Amino acid sequence: IRNEYAELVSNAKNIQIDGKPLNEYLVYDSKLSTWWLNEIFHKRSYKFKTFTYLCQLVFLKAILERSSRIDNTIIISKSPLFRETVEKYLDKKKINFCKSTNYFGVKKLKELLQLSKYILVFNKWFIEFLIITILAKTYNRKKLPKNKISFIQFYTAFWPREDYFKDDKFGKKNEILKSFKKNEIISLVTLFPDGIHTSIKFYNFFEILRKQSRKSYDRERTFFLERFISFRKILKLFFYCNFTILNLFKLSKKENFKSFWVFDDFDIYLLIREEFYQSMRRIPRFFFYIERLKAFTISAKPKCVIYNMFETPIGKSTTFAIKAISPKTCVIGTQDGPINRLKLETTNIVGEFPEAKNNNFIKFPPLPDMILVEGKYGKELLVESGYPE
Repeated sequence: IRNEYAELVSNAKNIQIDGKPLNEYLVYDSKLSTWWLNEIFHKRSYKFKTFTYLCQLVFLKAILERSSRIDNTIIISKSPLFRETVEKYLDKKKINFCKSTNYFGVKKLKELLQLSKYILVFNKWFIEFLIITILAKTYNRKKLPKNKISFIQFYTAFWPREDYFKDDKFGKKNEILKSFKKNEIISLVTLFPDGIHTSIKFYNFFEILRKQSRKSYDRERTFFLERFISFRKILKLFFYCNFTILNLFKLSKKENFKSFWVFDDFDIYLLIREEFYQSMRRIPRFFFYIERLKAFTISAKPKCVIYNMFETPIGKSTTFAIKAISPKTCVIGTQDGPINRLKLETTNIVGEFPEAKNNNFIKFPPLPDMILVEGKYGKELLVESGYPE
Protein backbone atom coordinates (compact mmCIF):
# COMPACT_ATOMS: atom_id res chain seq x y z
CA ILE A 1 0.00 0.00 0.00
CA ARG A 2 2.84 2.33 0.94
CA ASN A 3 4.65 1.88 -2.36
CA GLU A 4 1.52 2.02 -4.50
CA TYR A 5 0.39 5.23 -2.81
CA ALA A 6 3.86 6.77 -3.24
CA GLU A 7 3.71 5.89 -6.95
CA LEU A 8 0.23 7.40 -7.32
CA VAL A 9 1.38 10.67 -5.74
CA SER A 10 4.54 10.67 -7.85
CA ASN A 11 2.52 10.30 -11.07
CA ALA A 12 0.20 13.16 -10.07
CA LYS A 13 2.69 15.73 -11.35
CA ASN A 14 1.77 14.59 -14.87
CA ILE A 15 -1.97 15.36 -14.53
CA GLN A 16 -2.88 17.63 -17.43
CA ILE A 17 -4.45 20.89 -16.23
CA ASP A 18 -5.42 23.34 -19.00
CA GLY A 19 -2.81 21.83 -21.33
CA LYS A 20 0.04 21.77 -18.78
CA PRO A 21 1.31 19.04 -16.45
CA LEU A 22 0.40 19.73 -12.82
CA ASN A 23 3.96 20.59 -11.75
CA GLU A 24 4.02 23.35 -14.41
CA TYR A 25 0.51 24.66 -13.78
CA LEU A 26 1.09 26.91 -10.74
CA VAL A 27 4.67 28.16 -10.65
CA TYR A 28 6.07 30.72 -8.22
CA ASP A 29 8.60 33.29 -9.39
CA SER A 30 8.78 31.45 -12.77
CA LYS A 31 11.16 28.99 -11.08
CA LEU A 32 9.40 26.90 -8.41
CA SER A 33 6.52 24.49 -8.89
CA THR A 34 4.07 24.91 -6.02
CA TRP A 35 3.40 21.16 -6.31
CA TRP A 36 6.61 20.57 -4.32
CA LEU A 37 5.13 22.63 -1.45
CA ASN A 38 1.81 20.78 -1.52
CA GLU A 39 0.79 18.58 1.41
CA ILE A 40 -0.27 15.83 -1.00
CA PHE A 41 3.24 15.50 -2.42
CA HIS A 42 4.67 15.06 1.11
CA LYS A 43 2.27 12.25 2.15
CA ARG A 44 2.53 13.23 5.80
CA SER A 45 1.06 10.11 7.39
CA TYR A 46 1.61 11.50 10.92
CA LYS A 47 -0.46 14.58 10.07
CA PHE A 48 -3.26 13.28 7.84
CA LYS A 49 -5.20 10.01 8.01
CA THR A 50 -5.14 9.35 4.26
CA PHE A 51 -2.66 6.47 4.46
CA THR A 52 -4.45 4.92 7.44
CA TYR A 53 -7.73 5.10 5.53
CA LEU A 54 -6.11 3.47 2.48
CA CYS A 55 -5.04 0.52 4.63
CA GLN A 56 -8.59 0.23 5.98
CA LEU A 57 -10.09 0.45 2.50
CA VAL A 58 -7.86 -2.32 1.12
CA PHE A 59 -8.79 -4.52 4.11
CA LEU A 60 -12.48 -3.72 3.59
CA LYS A 61 -12.25 -4.62 -0.09
CA ALA A 62 -10.72 -8.00 0.75
CA ILE A 63 -13.53 -8.73 3.23
CA LEU A 64 -16.21 -7.82 0.70
CA GLU A 65 -14.62 -9.93 -2.04
CA ARG A 66 -14.54 -12.97 0.26
CA SER A 67 -18.22 -12.58 1.10
CA SER A 68 -20.42 -14.48 -1.38
CA ARG A 69 -23.60 -12.59 -0.55
CA ILE A 70 -24.23 -9.25 1.15
CA ASP A 71 -27.85 -8.19 1.57
CA ASN A 72 -27.16 -4.78 3.06
CA THR A 73 -24.31 -2.73 4.47
CA ILE A 74 -24.21 -0.13 7.22
CA ILE A 75 -21.19 2.18 7.34
CA ILE A 76 -20.25 3.55 10.77
CA SER A 77 -17.44 6.08 10.81
CA LYS A 78 -16.64 9.34 12.56
CA SER A 79 -15.21 10.64 9.29
CA PRO A 80 -17.80 11.82 6.74
CA LEU A 81 -15.07 11.77 4.08
CA PHE A 82 -14.18 8.14 4.76
CA ARG A 83 -17.85 7.17 4.88
CA GLU A 84 -18.54 8.84 1.53
CA THR A 85 -15.48 7.18 -0.01
CA VAL A 86 -16.78 3.76 1.05
CA GLU A 87 -20.27 4.60 -0.19
CA LYS A 88 -18.92 5.45 -3.65
CA TYR A 89 -17.14 2.09 -3.78
CA LEU A 90 -20.22 0.14 -2.68
CA ASP A 91 -22.35 1.98 -5.21
CA LYS A 92 -19.85 1.16 -7.95
CA LYS A 93 -19.87 -2.54 -6.97
CA LYS A 94 -23.68 -2.53 -6.73
CA ILE A 95 -23.66 -3.52 -3.05
CA ASN A 96 -26.66 -2.33 -1.05
CA PHE A 97 -25.92 0.11 1.75
CA CYS A 98 -27.74 2.56 3.98
CA LYS A 99 -27.04 5.92 2.37
CA SER A 100 -26.12 8.90 4.50
CA THR A 101 -28.03 12.12 3.91
CA ASN A 102 -25.91 14.39 1.75
CA TYR A 103 -27.57 17.34 0.09
CA PHE A 104 -25.83 18.66 -3.02
CA GLY A 105 -26.59 22.32 -2.23
CA VAL A 106 -25.21 21.95 1.29
CA LYS A 107 -21.99 20.43 -0.07
CA LYS A 108 -21.48 23.33 -2.47
CA LEU A 109 -22.11 25.84 0.30
CA LYS A 110 -19.56 24.10 2.53
CA GLU A 111 -16.96 24.28 -0.24
CA LEU A 112 -17.50 28.02 -0.71
CA LEU A 113 -17.32 28.54 3.04
CA GLN A 114 -14.04 26.64 3.04
CA LEU A 115 -12.62 29.04 0.46
CA SER A 116 -13.84 32.06 2.43
CA LYS A 117 -12.38 30.61 5.60
CA TYR A 118 -8.89 30.22 4.15
CA ILE A 119 -8.90 33.71 2.66
CA LEU A 120 -9.92 35.14 6.05
CA VAL A 121 -7.36 33.01 7.90
CA PHE A 122 -4.62 34.14 5.52
CA ASN A 123 -5.50 37.80 5.94
CA LYS A 124 -5.48 37.45 9.73
CA TRP A 125 -2.06 35.78 9.49
CA PHE A 126 -0.86 38.58 7.19
CA ILE A 127 -1.79 41.31 9.70
CA GLU A 128 0.15 39.50 12.45
CA PHE A 129 3.11 39.01 10.12
CA LEU A 130 3.11 42.68 9.15
CA ILE A 131 3.15 43.86 12.77
CA ILE A 132 6.02 41.49 13.68
CA THR A 133 7.95 42.57 10.57
CA ILE A 134 7.64 46.24 11.53
CA LEU A 135 8.88 45.44 15.05
CA ALA A 136 11.80 43.35 13.73
CA LYS A 137 12.86 46.09 11.32
CA THR A 138 12.67 48.67 14.11
CA TYR A 139 14.46 46.83 16.93
CA ASN A 140 16.85 44.42 15.16
CA ARG A 141 18.93 46.81 13.07
CA LYS A 142 22.45 45.77 14.05
CA LYS A 143 25.01 45.37 11.30
CA LEU A 144 24.84 42.07 9.44
CA PRO A 145 28.19 40.24 8.98
CA LYS A 146 28.72 38.96 5.44
CA ASN A 147 30.11 35.75 3.99
CA LYS A 148 29.51 33.70 7.15
CA ILE A 149 28.21 30.20 7.82
CA SER A 150 24.51 30.78 8.51
CA PHE A 151 22.32 28.54 10.65
CA ILE A 152 18.57 28.92 10.11
CA GLN A 153 16.57 28.25 13.27
CA PHE A 154 13.18 28.88 14.82
CA TYR A 155 13.17 31.35 17.71
CA THR A 156 12.50 28.44 20.11
CA ALA A 157 16.11 27.31 19.60
CA PHE A 158 17.13 30.27 21.80
CA TRP A 159 14.14 31.80 23.59
CA PRO A 160 11.32 29.28 24.16
CA ARG A 161 8.44 30.07 26.48
CA GLU A 162 9.37 27.00 28.55
CA ASP A 163 12.34 24.62 28.38
CA TYR A 164 10.19 21.80 27.04
CA PHE A 165 9.36 24.00 24.01
CA LYS A 166 13.05 24.28 23.11
CA ASP A 167 13.86 23.43 19.51
CA ASP A 168 17.15 21.61 20.03
CA LYS A 169 17.95 20.57 16.45
CA PHE A 170 21.55 21.78 16.82
CA GLY A 171 22.07 20.54 20.39
CA LYS A 172 20.13 21.07 23.61
CA LYS A 173 22.20 24.16 24.32
CA ASN A 174 23.19 24.82 20.71
CA GLU A 175 26.42 22.87 21.19
CA ILE A 176 26.96 22.57 17.44
CA LEU A 177 26.94 26.35 17.10
CA LYS A 178 29.42 26.62 19.97
CA SER A 179 31.81 24.25 18.18
CA PHE A 180 32.48 27.05 15.65
CA LYS A 181 34.45 30.19 16.30
CA LYS A 182 31.99 32.96 17.06
CA ASN A 183 33.11 35.15 14.16
CA GLU A 184 32.62 32.30 11.67
CA ILE A 185 28.85 31.93 12.04
CA ILE A 186 25.57 33.73 12.51
CA SER A 187 22.12 32.44 13.42
CA LEU A 188 19.22 33.53 11.29
CA VAL A 189 16.18 33.29 13.55
CA THR A 190 12.62 33.32 12.26
CA LEU A 191 10.01 34.62 14.68
CA PHE A 192 6.99 34.01 12.47
CA PRO A 193 7.82 31.33 9.87
CA ASP A 194 4.34 30.42 8.64
CA GLY A 195 1.98 30.59 11.59
CA ILE A 196 1.93 26.78 11.75
CA HIS A 197 5.44 26.07 12.91
CA THR A 198 6.06 27.67 16.29
CA SER A 199 5.55 31.42 15.94
CA ILE A 200 5.46 34.31 18.38
CA LYS A 201 2.51 36.58 19.00
CA PHE A 202 3.27 40.22 18.33
CA TYR A 203 2.68 41.07 22.01
CA ASN A 204 5.51 38.65 22.95
CA PHE A 205 8.07 40.49 20.81
CA PHE A 206 9.60 42.58 23.60
CA GLU A 207 9.92 39.52 25.82
CA ILE A 208 11.98 37.93 23.02
CA LEU A 209 14.14 41.07 22.87
CA ARG A 210 14.82 40.87 26.61
CA LYS A 211 15.84 37.22 26.35
CA GLN A 212 18.05 38.00 23.34
CA SER A 213 19.93 40.66 25.33
CA ARG A 214 21.00 38.29 28.13
CA LYS A 215 23.73 36.34 26.27
CA SER A 216 26.55 37.71 24.15
CA TYR A 217 26.05 35.27 21.25
CA ASP A 218 22.34 36.04 21.12
CA ARG A 219 22.97 39.78 21.20
CA GLU A 220 25.72 39.80 18.60
CA ARG A 221 25.11 36.85 16.27
CA THR A 222 21.34 36.27 16.04
CA PHE A 223 19.35 38.14 13.40
CA PHE A 224 15.59 38.17 12.87
CA LEU A 225 14.69 36.89 9.41
CA GLU A 226 11.62 39.14 9.33
CA ARG A 227 13.72 42.32 9.14
CA PHE A 228 14.99 41.63 5.61
CA ILE A 229 11.86 41.63 3.47
CA SER A 230 10.87 44.99 1.97
CA PHE A 231 7.44 46.56 2.49
CA ARG A 232 7.07 46.81 -1.28
CA LYS A 233 7.49 43.05 -1.58
CA ILE A 234 5.07 42.47 1.31
CA LEU A 235 2.37 44.51 -0.40
CA LYS A 236 2.90 42.76 -3.72
CA LEU A 237 2.75 39.34 -2.06
CA PHE A 238 -0.43 40.20 -0.20
CA PHE A 239 -2.43 40.49 -3.42
CA TYR A 240 -0.56 37.67 -5.13
CA CYS A 241 -1.26 35.24 -2.25
CA ASN A 242 -4.97 35.94 -2.13
CA PHE A 243 -5.03 35.29 -5.87
CA THR A 244 -3.06 32.06 -5.32
CA ILE A 245 -5.59 30.77 -2.78
CA LEU A 246 -8.34 31.30 -5.33
CA ASN A 247 -6.33 29.52 -8.05
CA LEU A 248 -5.55 26.58 -5.77
CA PHE A 249 -9.24 26.27 -4.97
CA LYS A 250 -10.09 26.27 -8.69
CA LEU A 251 -7.43 23.61 -9.29
CA SER A 252 -9.01 21.33 -6.68
CA LYS A 253 -12.25 21.45 -8.74
CA LYS A 254 -10.67 20.60 -12.10
CA GLU A 255 -12.14 17.37 -13.45
CA ASN A 256 -8.76 15.93 -14.51
CA PHE A 257 -7.43 16.49 -11.01
CA LYS A 258 -10.48 14.98 -9.30
CA SER A 259 -10.69 11.90 -11.52
CA PHE A 260 -6.99 11.03 -11.14
CA TRP A 261 -7.24 10.00 -7.48
CA VAL A 262 -8.23 6.34 -7.73
CA PHE A 263 -6.51 3.82 -5.47
CA ASP A 264 -7.28 0.10 -5.82
CA ASP A 265 -10.79 0.80 -7.22
CA PHE A 266 -11.54 3.44 -4.57
CA ASP A 267 -12.17 7.05 -5.51
CA ILE A 268 -10.07 8.78 -2.81
CA TYR A 269 -10.44 12.34 -4.09
CA LEU A 270 -12.28 13.46 -0.94
CA LEU A 271 -9.38 12.29 1.24
CA ILE A 272 -6.87 14.00 -1.02
CA ARG A 273 -8.97 17.17 -1.10
CA GLU A 274 -8.62 17.48 2.66
CA GLU A 275 -4.83 17.63 2.29
CA PHE A 276 -5.18 20.02 -0.62
CA TYR A 277 -7.26 22.42 1.46
CA GLN A 278 -4.47 22.54 4.03
CA SER A 279 -2.10 23.37 1.19
CA MET A 280 -4.30 26.35 0.28
CA ARG A 281 -3.69 27.55 3.82
CA ARG A 282 0.07 27.03 3.84
CA ILE A 283 1.52 27.59 0.36
CA PRO A 284 0.93 31.39 0.25
CA ARG A 285 2.73 31.75 3.59
CA PHE A 286 5.77 29.97 2.20
CA PHE A 287 6.05 32.71 -0.43
CA PHE A 288 6.62 35.23 2.36
CA TYR A 289 9.19 32.92 3.93
CA ILE A 290 10.97 32.51 0.59
CA GLU A 291 11.15 36.26 -0.03
CA ARG A 292 12.56 36.88 3.45
CA LEU A 293 15.31 34.35 2.80
CA LYS A 294 16.03 35.72 -0.66
CA ALA A 295 16.45 39.22 0.78
CA PHE A 296 18.74 37.83 3.50
CA THR A 297 20.86 36.02 0.91
CA ILE A 298 21.29 39.23 -1.08
CA SER A 299 22.32 41.15 2.06
CA ALA A 300 24.49 38.54 3.82
CA LYS A 301 26.04 36.62 0.90
CA PRO A 302 26.35 33.54 3.16
CA LYS A 303 29.27 31.20 2.68
CA CYS A 304 27.11 28.23 3.62
CA VAL A 305 23.55 27.75 4.92
CA ILE A 306 22.63 24.97 7.37
CA TYR A 307 19.04 24.16 8.28
CA ASN A 308 16.92 21.22 9.36
CA MET A 309 13.68 19.75 7.94
CA PHE A 310 15.01 19.19 4.39
CA GLU A 311 12.10 16.80 3.71
CA THR A 312 9.30 19.27 4.50
CA PRO A 313 7.66 22.06 2.44
CA ILE A 314 9.42 24.72 4.53
CA GLY A 315 12.71 22.90 3.94
CA LYS A 316 12.18 22.91 0.18
CA SER A 317 11.26 26.60 0.40
CA THR A 318 14.57 27.22 2.19
CA THR A 319 16.66 25.53 -0.48
CA PHE A 320 14.82 27.27 -3.30
CA ALA A 321 15.17 30.73 -1.75
CA ILE A 322 18.95 30.41 -1.30
CA LYS A 323 19.59 28.80 -4.69
CA ALA A 324 17.36 31.27 -6.55
CA ILE A 325 19.68 34.10 -5.49
CA SER A 326 23.01 32.32 -5.10
CA PRO A 327 23.22 28.93 -6.89
CA LYS A 328 26.82 28.42 -5.75
CA THR A 329 26.10 28.85 -2.03
CA CYS A 330 26.43 25.50 -0.26
CA VAL A 331 23.14 24.45 1.35
CA ILE A 332 23.18 21.67 3.97
CA GLY A 333 20.03 20.04 5.32
CA THR A 334 19.99 18.08 8.57
CA GLN A 335 17.65 15.35 9.78
CA ASP A 336 14.56 16.71 11.54
CA GLY A 337 13.14 13.55 13.07
CA PRO A 338 13.40 9.77 12.73
CA ILE A 339 13.69 8.46 9.17
CA ASN A 340 11.82 5.18 8.79
CA ARG A 341 9.55 3.37 6.37
CA LEU A 342 6.43 4.40 8.28
CA LYS A 343 7.22 8.06 7.65
CA LEU A 344 5.88 8.56 4.15
CA GLU A 345 7.30 12.08 3.98
CA THR A 346 10.65 10.56 2.99
CA THR A 347 9.09 7.86 0.81
CA ASN A 348 9.57 8.73 -2.83
CA ILE A 349 9.82 6.91 -6.13
CA VAL A 350 13.23 6.58 -7.77
CA GLY A 351 13.45 9.29 -10.41
CA GLU A 352 11.53 11.96 -8.50
CA PHE A 353 14.79 13.62 -7.53
CA PRO A 354 17.58 14.48 -9.97
CA GLU A 355 20.63 12.21 -10.04
CA ALA A 356 23.04 15.14 -10.25
CA LYS A 357 23.12 18.70 -8.95
CA ASN A 358 20.13 20.50 -10.38
CA ASN A 359 18.44 23.89 -10.08
CA ASN A 360 15.38 23.14 -12.21
CA PHE A 361 12.80 23.47 -9.45
CA ILE A 362 9.83 23.11 -11.76
CA LYS A 363 10.80 19.64 -12.92
CA PHE A 364 12.33 18.45 -9.64
CA PRO A 365 11.84 19.25 -5.93
CA PRO A 366 14.51 21.49 -4.34
CA LEU A 367 17.18 19.49 -2.54
CA PRO A 368 20.13 20.75 -0.47
CA ASP A 369 23.67 20.07 -1.67
CA MET A 370 24.26 17.77 1.28
CA ILE A 371 21.99 15.96 3.76
CA LEU A 372 23.26 14.92 7.18
CA VAL A 373 21.44 11.93 8.70
CA GLU A 374 22.01 9.81 11.80
CA GLY A 375 23.69 6.62 10.70
CA LYS A 376 23.64 4.30 7.69
CA TYR A 377 20.04 3.18 8.12
CA GLY A 378 18.66 6.66 7.47
CA LYS A 379 20.91 7.05 4.45
CA GLU A 380 19.86 3.68 3.01
CA LEU A 381 16.18 4.57 3.31
CA LEU A 382 16.67 7.91 1.55
CA VAL A 383 18.66 6.31 -1.28
CA GLU A 384 15.99 3.61 -1.54
CA SER A 385 13.43 6.41 -1.89
CA GLY A 386 15.26 8.01 -4.79
CA TYR A 387 17.43 10.59 -3.03
CA PRO A 388 20.71 10.97 -4.94
CA GLU A 389 23.59 9.21 -3.18
